[in-house]
Amino acid sequence: MTMTARKVLVRATIAAALALATTACAGDPAGSAGGSGGDPVTFITAAPTLGYATTQVMKSKDFATANGLNLNYQASGSSSTTLISATLSGQAQFGAGGFATILDAINAGSDLVVVACTSLTTPSLVLRKDVATRIGASPSDPVQNRISALKGLTIATTQEGSATNQLLRQIVSHYGLNPDRDLRIVGVQDPSAVVGGVKQGQFDGGYYSPGVLEQNIADGEAEIYASGPNGDFDELFKDAVFSGVFAKRSWADQHPTQVDQLLKALGQAQDFIDQHPAEAGKVLKNDWFPKLDQNVFDIAWKSAQKSGIPGAKCTRTGVEKAMQLGGKNYSKINYDKIVVKQAQA
Repeated sequence: MTMTARKVLVRATIAAALALATTACAGDPAGSAGGSGGDPVTFITAAPTLGYATTQVMKSKDFATANGLNLNYQASGSSSTTLISATLSGQAQFGAGGFATILDAINAGSDLVVVACTSLTTPSLVLRKDVATRIGASPSDPVQNRISALKGLTIATTQEGSATNQLLRQIVSHYGLNPDRDLRIVGVQDPSAVVGGVKQGQFDGGYYSPGVLEQNIADGEAEIYASGPNGDFDELFKDAVFSGVFAKRSWADQHPTQVDQLLKALGQAQDFIDQHPAEAGKVLKNDWFPKLDQNVFDIAWKSAQKSGIPGAKCTRTGVEKAMQLGGKNYSKINYDKIVVKQAQA
């Protein structure tokens, strides 16, 4: 899909969501949730990966309740674009997703605002060992050489329009490859299909947040080829926000208490991860990844815990660095306008 086509997709999705929002019934519980008196507030995220460790720990440790927030947490398995649409339509009050998609939506004119920043770059590029041998590339080679060697390969990642998909395209473009012609990037909704596709040779590798391709690594058939958490892409992504939490701006303006409560809950979750990483890992394994082999989880968690953002606050540097990625024109938006004051750092 070309860049123009992706922009059209984002704008069309936002337009549909805005149309749905205008027809929503004023008495709909989703639209009225989050008021005073402990009314429920819906929080939606994509399917569980360790890229959402902060929000998952918040849920498991019940930090939202501790801060007076009645939170209905739902992991929908959808892309960031779909989650944004649901939030704009009033089906949810908060959503967690990829920052690139959030920026695209705001830049396209949606009534959206960032209320927390939850992680720096989490995905890693994993390659089948036999493929790495065939193309003559090694994880110890310079990053430029490793990415250039991907020419002609098929790499699986998240759906078209998702932040992770966009990030992979930015990486290969930065290092001289055309993401639409020089290699085949396949968007896959189901993470298990990525693992199976790599195992069966359908994909030469994959680009995903921790908690997915580590199964292929543990099985001895693949290896981390280039990693965001390990600093391989610092030239591009150092300090850039990768994922965040958003809300409909008009709703957030009317419910500052709920925004404060959520931000504090997320900050406590990140503090817990930073101060007790082993215990946080046990919580995540037991509650969110019970079927995942322990060795697989340990590999994933070692990478994921490097990417959390203290206090879930959004630094100006992190947000502006995210805005610089991909060379897009974000001249109509800026840090002070798109991040609520409570979350600014």
